[in-house]
Amino acid sequence: MNRFQSLFFSSYIAPDEEIQHIFHRHFFVIIEDIILWIFFALFIPGFLYFLNVFNIQSVMLPSHVYGYLFVIYFILIYKIFDWYTDVWILTKETLIDLKWQLFTSNLVIIPFEKIEGMEVRTYSWIYSVLGISDIVTKLMGNESLILRNASQPTEVVQALQEAIKPHKKWQSVEDREPFDILVDTLSDVVKWHLMTGGKEYITRDYIAKLDETLTRGQPIDLRTQTEKVVIDNWKSKYDKKENEVTGDNEEHH
Repeated sequence: MNRFQSLFFSSYIAPDEEIQHIFHRHFFVIIEDIILWIFFALFIPGFLYFLNVFNIQSVMLPSHVYGYLFVIYFILIYKIFDWYTDVWILTKETLIDLKWQLFTSNLVIIPFEKIEGMEVRTYSWIYSVLGISDIVTKLMGNESLILRNASQPTEVVQALQEAIKPHKKWQSVEDREPFDILVDTLSDVVKWHLMTGGKEYITRDYIAKLDETLTRGQPIDLRTQTEKVVIDNWKSKYDKKENEVTGDNEEHH
């Protein structure tokens, strides 16, 4: 990141933050776009004008030609500037998705705590050789943020992982609120049962017990009926043996 980038993009971040990295789309993307525009908007019309096809020279005056060239020049400059300003800005606390538009810009500011994962999508071997990939940052709530045709995707992912890592450390149990511990535990239990075919637990009875847990603090019993029978039999057997031992000790005394 050079000084010009740091100064140019500093207006899009909070005053107390500092830019760590700026991730651009690959340069090949804008080169491809410019070549297409030059070929179809300049080369072909210029070739037809030079050959005077359909007597075009008598229709288009030099002032018309200059006006047309100015419009094409403005479009090309706009596209280059649009490519340059569609970036991800990485600070110490947030990931900022900047989408520049004419006379305005769209900002999406994502705290690191909301980032759940990343995905790199490479669509062809040519893109793999050139180092072009879509980087998908997955957020809470099944939402995602995409930097399309990113340059140097491996470095982008590594920088994001290093920035996110300190913010993803689990708090110790002593530092967390009881309600947070309860919610996290219930979430993990439900996820585990859904992943292991335990969907039979999500019943009306389960939902009622969940409401009681959240409102009154009563625990949820997720054991199956078979598990309950086995545990109850073991308890009754253990209690019976304990009573027998206690009775023998009393007789000896």
